[in-house]
Amino acid sequence: MVGELLRASLPDNAERVDDTSRAKEGGLQIWQLEKWIPLLKERRRQRLTNSTHPIILSILRTSNQTLQIVKLPIIEGNTCRTLEDLYKYTSESLYKKLDGRGLRFSSAMPLNHNWKIDGNKIQTGKLYISSIKTHGNLLPTQARASRGRNETPMCGAGCNSRASSSHNVQACTRTHSMRIKRHDMVTKLFDERLKHMGYTTIIEPKIRTSAGLRNPDLVISDGLTSHVLDTQIVNDFDDPDTLHQNKKIYYSNDEIIKWVKEKTKTSLTSVSTITFNCRGCMSKTSAVDLKKLGLTNRDFTLATVKVLEYTYICWRKYNCSTMRRRTPPTNKSTTQTPAKNVPFKTAFSAQDDWGNYTKNTINTLDKTIRQSIRSWLKLPKDTPITFIHARAADGGLEIK
Repeated sequence: MVGELLRASLPDNAERVDDTSRAKEGGLQIWQLEKWIPLLKERRRQRLTNSTHPIILSILRTSNQTLQIVKLPIIEGNTCRTLEDLYKYTSESLYKKLDGRGLRFSSAMPLNHNWKIDGNKIQTGKLYISSIKTHGNLLPTQARASRGRNETPMCGAGCNSRASSSHNVQACTRTHSMRIKRHDMVTKLFDERLKHMGYTTIIEPKIRTSAGLRNPDLVISDGLTSHVLDTQIVNDFDDPDTLHQNKKIYYSNDEIIKWVKEKTKTSLTSVSTITFNCRGCMSKTSAVDLKKLGLTNRDFTLATVKVLEYTYICWRKYNCSTMRRRTPPTNKSTTQTPAKNVPFKTAFSAQDDWGNYTKNTINTLDKTIRQSIRSWLKLPKDTPITFIHARAADGGLEIK
């Protein structure tokens, strides 16, 4: 029942796996009782079997057949024998979905996603709901509304691309100015934090090299060493670590290093980046480099939340704007194979014996939980169930 209330404000085609996955895996981590209870029963049965107490052994002899009746949950053909198996296969199922594939990098920095479940006060309720929708790719778009049809609408601004959420917030002409503000916001956030820690910072210095003008976002120094940092908010399809390494190579230029050493009067210079994707997933190698400067997981969590808030503003900007490109795009067929989510499979029958719980009762409880969460968070009806139930560190909401 809670699940149905949760899905009431989510898109109709949102997958249930989005609700059930752990928060650190990109989901909301709301436990699905029809899969959780059998595992708890199996764990209890194993503990009784390993007992040496005579009374327990007597009970086992008289009710052994009843205890053996445990129907383990199956997710996409994988039998879950432990809770860890349930977490693993639920997150894998989430990442196979169109809405969930952008969260597959969530577990690299699991603590960054605790904002969904730790009860912090860094956001208002409205911003929290907006961030959840952005994080789960649940914002309404033309491409999302056309799922199941034979045609996919193109960008309303005249871009030569389909009107997907990724295009709208990362590449569309309408959101260009807001993407710059999002980038500058992240840079300013880390600049203020580094200044508070005692670093001297230079914002966007213009460095002339033989390859052209280079503008790293931050050059910082503590008097002994200096560091070049560049901010980037990337798409949700590519690995943030790969794009982090590419950016490091771009700025690992001898002329840049020489300029920084002369400007900061230091003998040692390193290059790194501040890399997030538009769904709030951070590059792990970027985080490792930044932690060496004294930054903490709390700083990264705050940056994650701000990235999601500004990504949501980009989406609003796209929908409120009527701007179109002056030059028409090149010819491109608007007919594409619609992207469909993979259905979430379950392997329970009406004859399952779950002690005092019947299948209908547990299913009703699960639906109530999901419906309530969707109603409270104003999520679309098609929000994947694994997004709700997944751990915060895996990208979910971790609602239990």
